[in-house]
Amino acid sequence: MGATAVPLASPPMSRPVADRALGVMTWGLAFHMAAIAVLNGPLQLPVGLVRLLAAWKEAAIALLVVAMAARLLRQRERFAPAICDVAAVSLVLVVMMRSGLDWLLFGIPPVSPMAAYGARDLLVPFVVYGIGRLTPEVLDHPALMRRMAAVALVTAALGFVERLLPIEALVVAGVPAYYRDFLNVEGMTNPAFYGLPHSYFTDLGNEAFRRAGSVFLSGQSFAIALMLVLPAVQLRAMESPGGARAGRWMVFALVWVALLLTVTRMTIVACAVQALLLLQLTGRTVAVGALATLRALCLAGGTIARSAVREFIWRTLSFETQSSISHTADWTEGMVALWEHPLGAGLATADLTAARFGREPLTADNLLFKYAVELGWPGLMAFVVFFAMLLVAGVQLARRTTGHARSGALLTVTVTVGILINGATAVVISMPFLAYVWAWLAGATVARHSQRHAHTSPLPRSGR
Repeated sequence: MGATAVPLASPPMSRPVADRALGVMTWGLAFHMAAIAVLNGPLQLPVGLVRLLAAWKEAAIALLVVAMAARLLRQRERFAPAICDVAAVSLVLVVMMRSGLDWLLFGIPPVSPMAAYGARDLLVPFVVYGIGRLTPEVLDHPALMRRMAAVALVTAALGFVERLLPIEALVVAGVPAYYRDFLNVEGMTNPAFYGLPHSYFTDLGNEAFRRAGSVFLSGQSFAIALMLVLPAVQLRAMESPGGARAGRWMVFALVWVALLLTVTRMTIVACAVQALLLLQLTGRTVAVGALATLRALCLAGGTIARSAVREFIWRTLSFETQSSISHTADWTEGMVALWEHPLGAGLATADLTAARFGREPLTADNLLFKYAVELGWPGLMAFVVFFAMLLVAGVQLARRTTGHARSGALLTVTVTVGILINGATAVVISMPFLAYVWAWLAGATVARHSQRHAHTSPLPRSGR
């Protein structure tokens, strides 16, 4: 008789252990950049030691991978791979082959810092996905949404505080030193503003407007982080009992104010789409129209009230801003580089990874072109398949299950959509806080979907 392979019928880690590990990683990554800035700036520790301490996240991931492998070998559980698994493994193999080619063609050994950083930026999120694939129980734990909402509230509150501090306080906290010495991207800083990164300011009505950065040391990084946790705040507000609903919606509004203070246009658009998508997926069609109307009225009111806002929006829509012009140039360069290097130009040849090692990036500020330029068509196709099938698995799980697992699936879907939207103008999964936590949830979502599909699919008939 035939039988279906049931993937991971029992979780490889006990629920408290898996959730505790995810919790430590979530909070640790949220304050990682600020901690490194303090170590590198005010405490003036040697850069080499700071880099070693900053590798705590990779060390933790390596330990988790070893724990997962040991559990699989010990339990000998049957595992049915999903299409997302095949795509993720394909990406890992493409990166390994590309690293080997870089060694043969350019003399860059895989253990060199440049090759190691290049591989890390491309690989680690998909390694964390594998950890999530083996710990689906994290979706069922009620602490997941509470923790994400707490991170949103704490970082938003710190964003308001940071916005009120004088610029000199950011210098003392080590923000310029973080970019100059730790990241080695002094070209991204502005000497006219105490060596702070250019992204701390934007032009609003011919005046420099200071963006909120919170503990993420820039407006863009703060906004990208909120793209991960803001949907959790909304989900908790929508699913809360009557007594707590008003307070949770107030928290949602406060986090949105913090997001708007980052003045990060594409991320704000992505978060707006996330909010509407959540309402649509949960069947709140009336709320979708109401929220869209409210946002349109607020936008119109703000535009009418302040000419600087009106000019800013018009220049953005007409692609007249400096960032819009640079994005168009980056996309063009990315297409040219992919045409010239169909099998990839090599690791650490695009975006910030290239800049950190003194190379001229072949393209920048685009997630798809990051993978396409460095890994070529094979890497790009695996990347697209992974995201497409992840969305399919997440939506199906959200529709077929209830409770905390449904909320986790909805969170995964909305964050994935946000990544794809925001990825048009930024390599968002190069930020560990977003990339690693999202990847863990993505793996858990695919695992839960595979389990449910195996349990609900009919057994094949036996032949005679």
